[in-house]
Amino acid sequence: LPDQSVHCVVTSPPYCGLRDYELPPQIWEGDKACSHEWGPWQEHHLVAGNHQKYRAGAFCSSCGAWRGALGLEPTVDLYVGHLVEVFAQVWRVLRNDGTLWLNMGDAYAGSGKWRGDQHPGSVQATNKGGLALTPTPKFPGLKPKDLIWLPWALAFALRDAGWWLRSEIIWSKSNPMPESVEDRPPRAHEYLFLLTKRSR
Repeated sequence: LPDQSVHCVVTSPPYCGLRDYELPPQIWEGDKACSHEWGPWQEHHLVAGNHQKYRAGAFCSSCGAWRGALGLEPTVDLYVGHLVEVFAQVWRVLRNDGTLWLNMGDAYAGSGKWRGDQHPGSVQATNKGGLALTPTPKFPGLKPKDLIWLPWALAFALRDAGWWLRSEIIWSKSNPMPESVEDRPPRAHEYLFLLTKRSR
């Protein structure tokens, strides 16, 4: 799309770890000149009791690039970082007086791959030794069953990338999806964020 050609963007990107949309994998980060030696594909049970396996992706043992689909990253840091990269292109095509309306749901640690006690120092074995997955985790001490606060993590990361975070809107769901939980209220809302390129 041409630069500054869009008045308004309304989007809900793939939520982290929710489902495999069977999209072809993309290469993120790393050295573009690297020939890439990919480690093994990682598989995760994303939801307790769900026996379907999801291919999360693989890391390059040479340059650290990650190959996989958006939303199936093995860490929260990678997921948020990739969305910031995507929204850099939204910035490019959005007019200076345009608006971005972003819907994002949250998730809990401890179900499937988002094991908080495995984030710091997580290592993937490769034929060239260990490769740190999260050298500087942004969510240290994330415990199983912790609310990750993904919408706000993304909103703050976009703000740090230059976006104006103008408003939060609560999408209150009068008939939410039931949840089989007994130690917390079921989630009945999601967040919408209004972001802009300028203060006015």
